[in-house]
Formats: sequence, structure tokens, C-alpha cells
Amino acid sequence: MRLETAHKILIGAAVAFFAFFGGLQGARFLKSHEGSAGLMAAGGFAAAALFAVYLRAYVRRLRAESHPEES
Repeated sequence: MRLETAHKILIGAAVAFFAFFGGLQGARFLKSHEGSAGLMAAGGFAAAALFAVYLRAYVRRLRAESHPEES
């Protein structure tokens, strides 16, 4: 397995983890109205979004490096 492939898998796993964590904390917030759960839900979704943006930019950069004549 190439290092780039492993990196994409790990970042994809981070996106899934933080989205799942945000969802769990969001459900906890809706049930108990704890402010800390709401903050953790927002933080989880924000982290998932940031990792997703990074993953998309990383994949685009890899594609651009593998096909420099198309850029």
C-alpha cells in the first residue's frame, strides 16, 4: 500500500469518526439540553468538515501531480 493511499484512508476515517461523534453528541444535546454536549456536537461536525475539505484538497493535489500536462 502506498503512503498516499494510507493517508487518504486515515483522513477518511477521521471524517467518519468526527461526523459520528457529532451526531452522538447532537442526540445527547437534544435529549438533555446540556450546553457541553451542544459544543461537542458543533466541534465534532466542524472537525469533520475541516478534515473533509483537507481530504478533497489532498486528492486534487495528488491528481494534479500525477497528470501535470492537464493543469
